[in-house]
Amino acid sequence: SPPPSPPLPPCEEIADTPNFNQCSAEGACCEELQQPMSGLEGSIPVEVASFTCLTVINMADNDITGSIPTELAALTALERFIAPTNSLVGAVPAFLCGAPLAQLSLYSNSLSGTIDDAIGDCTSLEYLELGANSLTGPLPSEIGALTSLKALDIMNNGFDGCIPSEVGLLTSLTKLNLEANDFSCPIPTEIGMLTNLEFLDLSHNTLTGIIPTEFAALTKLKELNVGKNGLVGGLPDLVGLTSLTKLDVSDNDLSGPFDASCDLEGIPLERLILSDNSFSGPIPACTYSSVKILKLQGNDLTSCVPPEIFTSGLTSLDLSDNSLSCAIPVDLCASTELVSLAYADNMIEGATPTCISALMKLKYLCIDNNDLSCVIPSEIGDLPKLLELYTSSNDADSCGIPTEVGKLSLLTKWENTNMPHTTIPTEVGDLTSLTHLLFEDNDFAGCLPTEMGELTALKVWSQFEGKLSCALPTEICNLSELKHLKIFDNAFTGPIPECVDSMTSLKFVDAYDNSFSGEVPTSFAELDGLLKLDLSDNDLTGCIPTELGDLDSLWFLRLSKNSFECGIPTELCEDPIKDLRLSDNGLTGTIPTCLVSDPMMEVLLLDHNELTGSIPDEFPEDCSLRKFAVQQNELTGIIPLSLSNCEFPNPSEDEDEERECALTVCIVDDLTNCFYQPIPQDVDDVCTIRICAGTPPSPPPSPPPSPPPPSP
Repeated sequence: SPPPSPPLPPCEEIADTPNFNQCSAEGACCEELQQPMSGLEGSIPVEVASFTCLTVINMADNDITGSIPTELAALTALERFIAPTNSLVGAVPAFLCGAPLAQLSLYSNSLSGTIDDAIGDCTSLEYLELGANSLTGPLPSEIGALTSLKALDIMNNGFDGCIPSEVGLLTSLTKLNLEANDFSCPIPTEIGMLTNLEFLDLSHNTLTGIIPTEFAALTKLKELNVGKNGLVGGLPDLVGLTSLTKLDVSDNDLSGPFDASCDLEGIPLERLILSDNSFSGPIPACTYSSVKILKLQGNDLTSCVPPEIFTSGLTSLDLSDNSLSCAIPVDLCASTELVSLAYADNMIEGATPTCISALMKLKYLCIDNNDLSCVIPSEIGDLPKLLELYTSSNDADSCGIPTEVGKLSLLTKWENTNMPHTTIPTEVGDLTSLTHLLFEDNDFAGCLPTEMGELTALKVWSQFEGKLSCALPTEICNLSELKHLKIFDNAFTGPIPECVDSMTSLKFVDAYDNSFSGEVPTSFAELDGLLKLDLSDNDLTGCIPTELGDLDSLWFLRLSKNSFECGIPTELCEDPIKDLRLSDNGLTGTIPTCLVSDPMMEVLLLDHNELTGSIPDEFPEDCSLRKFAVQQNELTGIIPLSLSNCEFPNPSEDEDEERECALTVCIVDDLTNCFYQPIPQDVDDVCTIRICAGTPPSPPPSPPPSPPPPSP
């Protein structure tokens, strides 16, 4: 084992180092212990308490563990204790309040418990920073005694109860951050007395009631965030907030029109975030000349988008998920500083303005789910900085995909699903920065352009539920970064390219419900990271390659509804497969014992084949099977008693699968199973078993009795 980390050295041993200042000639006393970002480990040595001259202890950004020694209460001259971003545990050290402590900074540690009422004795405190710990309980009312406090930051803890009204006594506060706790009750109106406040964050709690109108007195307030609570009512009159640069009331239950926001004209407001409430009516035709970020998504806004909101300084606009209609005004193009634009999930009509080419700084464009008649104008190719494009679900589109999209050389993500598009331009292959391409549920037909093989940065490609045919071009084997390939529910034909082993990053392959033919390429076995291979419902033939047993990461192998022959390879038992589906083929031979004896197997579907022999009586005691189907084979023998080790779910609790029966036992007709023993009671208790209709065959005749032994 490595030697234990050394403890922090006592003051006299490092008095000559550059990190210690104003030491006495004897090195016996230091006024400042400065060790930020020094790679220190271990606990704080109690010897530090012997240096009573200390006024500053700074151990920020180290790996200090343990609790803060109570012996430090002897440091009666201490003014600043700074130890954020460590691994300290225990309670908040209220025992330091006997010193003229002005700063206690312990954020990003592992402190726990409640804040002791004795914190009220720290009357010299100016900065109390306890954020990002595991503190709980109520904030004590004694906090109101800290009248010198300028910053109170206890964000990201587990404080609960009501915010004490005594907070209103902290009239020197410039920063109050109570974000991400469990505070409830209404916001105390006394906060309106904190007239020096510049930063107020009460977000991510469960506060109720209205936004106090008393906030209008906070004339120095620059940032107000009360988002992600349970606040009701409307926007209060905020005309007095003459210094406000950010207002965030998102994710509450606020309602009604927000005409009050028009009172903010003339205020230096840069960020107005009213999203995810229940504001209704039209967007007020206000001019926010200083607003850079305007977020109104997730409300009940109606009517047309007023041109007044498109100011020259606007950088981010989100109007998504409302009930806005009409066309987007060409005034949009006056906002030439726009970086992000979204108006998805509305009823916007008409065409995307062709003047969109003026938005040269645009990086994010989301216009999904509207009634646009022309979603992607050719001018979109003039947006040189566009990184993400979302154009899905506009059924009225008649423009298709223009060839100019190929000019978007920086585009990394494009979602264009559920569209009436029929042709993929070959210029899509010029989007060499694409990492995510979602072309799902379109009407694309014909052959896949070979140029798609030039998208060498692609990681996720979804091209399912279309009408594409022809064979897969071998050029797709150039996509060595591709992890997810989803091309199911098309009409692809021909063999699967043998060069798939060049797609070395593949983890998920969903190519079912096509018309692929030929044999499964053995080169799949070279894809070491492959987790899922689904080639179901195709026209594949031959034997299941034994080489698939070399896939050490394979969890899901689905080859149902093909024309495979031969036996089930026992090599598959070498994979960590949890879900094996080989139904509806022409497989022969017996069921490999190693498949049913695998305790990790959850789904094993072997029905509708030509398997013979009996079901192996090797189901493990820790069986994980939830689906097991063997109907429509030629199995004989008895239903194994060890099957009772598998606790199959009730079919009604697992309706996502097509096959509702955990086990189907057929005992009639040609090419069906023929079991001659009644279902064991223990098995019947845990399995959902369906007996196929018909008359069971007679059991085999008893063997004749043995002849008597000969007489001696």
